[in-house]
Amino acid sequence: MGTNLVGWVELYNPLSEMWSNMIRIDALDYRNYELYEKLFGFKVHRGNVGEVSAPRGMPPDPSVGAESDYLSDVTHSPQEYSGLTWIGWREVEAID
Repeated sequence: MGTNLVGWVELYNPLSEMWSNMIRIDALDYRNYELYEKLFGFKVHRGNVGEVSAPRGMPPDPSVGAESDYLSDVTHSPQEYSGLTWIGWREVEAID
């Protein structure tokens, strides 16, 4: 059984002070476990999925689309979620 990363890359608009969804994460690189581990701490060994290393929950101010997608998905299939977190661009830039 595989692990999927579900979510959005979002862009902040300082004029409207809102986030907008730009592209779904799964469209970037489907089931790239090395990427999942670097960005979110997922550990995948022998088919076992570990916990998210730094669970942060939902961002404090997600885009309307991202929040709506999450609520729809988790309502439909809550057993398929193993964690909820986010990462900022400065953190992504700092990854070795």
